[in-house]
Amino acid sequence: MNRQAYIIAGYIFLFSAGGYMVMPLFPLLTDSHNISIVQAGSLTAFYIFFQMFLSVLSGQIGDKYGYRNISSIGELIRGISFIAIGFADEYILLLCFSILSGIGGGISTPSLQSLIMKNNHGGNLPKISSLRVTALSSGLILGPLLAGLIIDSGQIHSVFFTAGGLYVLGSILLLITIKPDDKKIRTLYNKINIQEIFKTFKNKPFLRLLIIMMLFYFIVSQVFVTFPEHAKSFTTQIQSVFLIYGLIGLSLQYPIGVIMSRLRCHSSVYMKIGALFLIVSYLVLFFIGDQKFGFYIAVIIFSFGPLFIIPIFESLVSAYSIKLNQTGLYFGVSRLSDGIGRPLGSLIGGWMYYTYEPKIFWLIFIFAGISLFILITFNFKKFSS
Repeated sequence: MNRQAYIIAGYIFLFSAGGYMVMPLFPLLTDSHNISIVQAGSLTAFYIFFQMFLSVLSGQIGDKYGYRNISSIGELIRGISFIAIGFADEYILLLCFSILSGIGGGISTPSLQSLIMKNNHGGNLPKISSLRVTALSSGLILGPLLAGLIIDSGQIHSVFFTAGGLYVLGSILLLITIKPDDKKIRTLYNKINIQEIFKTFKNKPFLRLLIIMMLFYFIVSQVFVTFPEHAKSFTTQIQSVFLIYGLIGLSLQYPIGVIMSRLRCHSSVYMKIGALFLIVSYLVLFFIGDQKFGFYIAVIIFSFGPLFIIPIFESLVSAYSIKLNQTGLYFGVSRLSDGIGRPLGSLIGGWMYYTYEPKIFWLIFIFAGISLFILITFNFKKFSS
């Protein structure tokens, strides 16, 4: 892993902090802009939808025109859009600039992910992926804290100006400090063709991996939906769930990535370890989840699962796509696993939690975790180590 990878991770942290400064504030616009909660919710929904949707389509753009260039353009669009939201006072303008910021995020996300993953030397893909996730987690924790400090000393508009400024600054520095992609590699991918997206689904190992990760995100989404709801039985500080989950990811993701890179075990080993952490956490919830101590023990155990699974997922996507010179395309399409699995998990998980008794609910997710383990066991024979 070279010096550029650490610099790119710094920019990912900068963008993540800016994004998580803004995301919690959309509901607060009901007070400052005289809009309804439904309208405020639509701003978040359209932002996320366009970011996810365009990520699938825009991966090829980075493959053709360069990951650095497209990342910079996308983040610049997002930064200008956030600044514009700070100036806007009508709902229609807020909606337009929210959509535009989502478009910017959709353009940049697969290219920025490809840019850092291609800075790989000596088989360090899990290490690089862990570095990227650590940068994202750091922004997740710092962003809301910065937003709170700015609101205390000023107005909500100032948060959008600050976040937008971080994106604009990062997009410019990205062009200045990061070397452009190899033109010889880019010329191998001469045209953008939407049929290439459908061809990725004919890649059976990649399709199997996509299905596995959809189930993974379906399971993991509960930490943002049903876990906080269950925590209300013990405490009013439901943010403690996010704090534990975030701090474990922040402190341990990179060290675990380094260990995985050095040990070089088969990919399935690490993913099965991650699945076991998820299964055990739901077992703890099933047996002692009605007690505060048992619940928080389960949250801690649960937090270790993604640390092993996400770096391997990204490493496999990167290792395969680099051979085809279609890194942007494959990372863009791979976003479907999160874009489909997490919303489904949130909707279905929330419905099941209110429909069934807690023990039955936890039992269902124990079987979901076992299914994930089985899928990994029988499908990863197709993947190389």
